Amino acid sequence: MMNDYSDVIQKYDANEPSIEYCLKVLSGEIIVGEKIKFAVKRHMNDLQKTIQSDTFQYVYKLKLVTKILKFSSLLKDVSTGENFKLVSFQKFILSQVVGWWHVDGTVKYKYSYISMGRSQGKSQVLSVYLMFQLLFAKGVSKDIGLGSLDSEHTKVLYRYMSYNFELLEKGIFNSLFKELGVEFNKQEMRVTATSSVLNKFSAKSTPIDSRHFTTFVLDEAMLLTIKDKYWLDSVTSGQTGLPNSQFIAITTAQSNPQSRIFF
Repeated sequence: MMNDYSDVIQKYDANEPSIEYCLKVLSGEIIVGEKIKFAVKRHMNDLQKTIQSDTFQYVYKLKLVTKILKFSSLLKDVSTGENFKLVSFQKFILSQVVGWWHVDGTVKYKYSYISMGRSQGKSQVLSVYLMFQLLFAKGVSKDIGLGSLDSEHTKVLYRYMSYNFELLEKGIFNSLFKELGVEFNKQEMRVTATSSVLNKFSAKSTPIDSRHFTTFVLDEAMLLTIKDKYWLDSVTSGQTGLPNSQFIAITTAQSNPQSRIFF
């Protein structure tokens, strides 16, 4: 008998973005691949465990998911100047990397791999995530990195963030940015109040041995090969011992068996 997740719907509401997406996938209204089906079932089953099991060690922070989705609605598309309108699968991605936490207060998904077709809005999703982490994630001295094979492949995502930081500074976040001491330029974004920083990195030219990233997004991850092993290992080894660190590899869907991301 198929699980109808009635208890999940009753507690969290069928219109909660991640649940709405999952229900449409499970009903066949939204067509997805097998791995997405597994991710959807995992999410719904875990939500059900938060209700049915006293020993389940994870919680779904609905308020945090709602906060990042509301924040996304304030941002604009750098190409059109129109407000971001995240579609259902983009909201689902954000719900996974932001919403799930261990009961001890540490993040559930420390490592995530996201692959999607060209022009499917990966820069939108990750710009929302990175800006949210820099401005609103708990903690101080947050060391956030955006990296790729070379500087050219970090430009699009960084441009999304710079464009929106400028709009927010001139608009509704003017007072907040002054209070937090938000500064940004072509190379760096900084929040003085929390001693937090976001920098760009290139596997070809930027050493990172001394950095301990609380958050690192690797854009176009499939471009890295075995030659980039030391650089990538330096990123992940530097996150060892940081209980709430997250590493997210995102790439345009393709087949490259030599990619460092696979070994």
